[in-house]
Amino acid sequence: MKIDGIHHVSLNVGDVDAARQFYVGVLGFEVMPSRPDFDFDGAWLHAGRNQVHLIGGAVNPPDRRQHFALQVDSLQEWMDHLTDLDVPFRHAARIIGAGDQIFLNDPWGNRIELNQPDVHYN
Repeated sequence: MKIDGIHHVSLNVGDVDAARQFYVGVLGFEVMPSRPDFDFDGAWLHAGRNQVHLIGGAVNPPDRRQHFALQVDSLQEWMDHLTDLDVPFRHAARIIGAGDQIFLNDPWGNRIELNQPDVHYN
């Protein structure tokens, strides 16, 4: 059971189009071809071997969609580990192309995603 690295970073932005133009035009990120049909505006971008997910709306939303994701090799082992430690988590619906994921919070309420992607980036 190990952490393979950061899978993606999620950033809250006030203007998704302007943010997309910045990350693509200035930093050279690439727009990913698909993104789930969420109930909020956003964009998923390739940043080399990693991803940046832009979330439109309030910069500090009350539901704390902002998070970072750690790529893991066995999500089931992590779920068992967290259960053994009585650490609550939410197993999200599997997203084709994004993989299987769970969400938990650190003691201060910061959201962390553990993600076992469909394809590991080696």
